Amino acid sequence: MQLDPHRRPTPLNREEPVKSKPTTPELDGIGKVHGDIPGHVPGNWTDEQLEELKDGLGKSIGRREQEQRDLGEDGPHRERILQERQLLQQIIKKLGG
Repeated sequence: MQLDPHRRPTPLNREEPVKSKPTTPELDGIGKVHGDIPGHVPGNWTDEQLEELKDGLGKSIGRREQEQRDLGEDGPHRERILQERQLLQQIIKKLGG
C-alpha cells in the first residue's frame, strides 16, 4: 500500500468533528439573558437561534425592567436593557418582521 504524500493522515475509524452552532447569549433560570451582547447580529447565527434569542430577549427585558422598578434605577442595569433592546430590534429586522 502506497501512501499519498499530499493527503493528511486521519485516525482510523474516527469521524470528522461536528461543527457546533455559534453560541448566542442564553436565557437563565431566573429569566434573564446572560452573555456578551454584540453590537450587531452576527451573520453566522441561524434563524432558529435568532427566534430563540428573540423570545429570550423579550423575557429578559421584561424581567430587567421589573427589577428596575422594584430596586430603583441603576446605570449599568439600564445600559444592559438598552443593549438587549437594540439587539432584539436588529433580530426582528433580520427575521423580516
